[in-house]
Amino acid sequence: MPKLYKIASTIDRISDFIGKIAMYLIMILLAVVVFEVISRRFFNAPTVWTYELSSMLFGAIIMFIMPYGMLHKVNVSVELVTQKFSKKTQQIVNLTTYFIFFFPFMLVLLYAGWKFALSSWQVQETSWSTWKPPLYHYKTCIPVASFFTILQGVSEFLKAIIILKGHQPPPLPGVKVVKAKEVTYG
Repeated sequence: MPKLYKIASTIDRISDFIGKIAMYLIMILLAVVVFEVISRRFFNAPTVWTYELSSMLFGAIIMFIMPYGMLHKVNVSVELVTQKFSKKTQQIVNLTTYFIFFFPFMLVLLYAGWKFALSSWQVQETSWSTWKPPLYHYKTCIPVASFFTILQGVSEFLKAIIILKGHQPPPLPGVKVVKAKEVTYG
């Protein structure tokens, strides 16, 4: 069990780190959009590059925030049926759905994204716009983000196994676990 615990904890730290990097990309995206608004509205000098750059940044943010979202349970989860189940049954349902739905879908996305990015690198693909930025760097985000999302899926799978075995899963990165004292009143 300590080995599973350590693997899940390491993957969680990686996903947390990647998510925080993606959050900083939001600040860069904000700066690009503000720059465009100021140059367009106040100086009547729109740029040819900000629209495309902001689309690329937004896409990268969405892709790289996925493992972070899984880690912190911010994705939509339909628990109308499973909330009535025991903890053990809930974990069995989690394991089953990860195995049947999540992993196959993400592996297909990884494979297709890899082929998509590889073909873009082979032809040194650029955009159709006047700015013509290279697209192969951006398209590489798809398989890389898919890999890290699969990695976080492995962590979630391992945590479900840990819970099934009757142990506590590792705490989230940056969260200090404090043992509660019993408080008596009166």
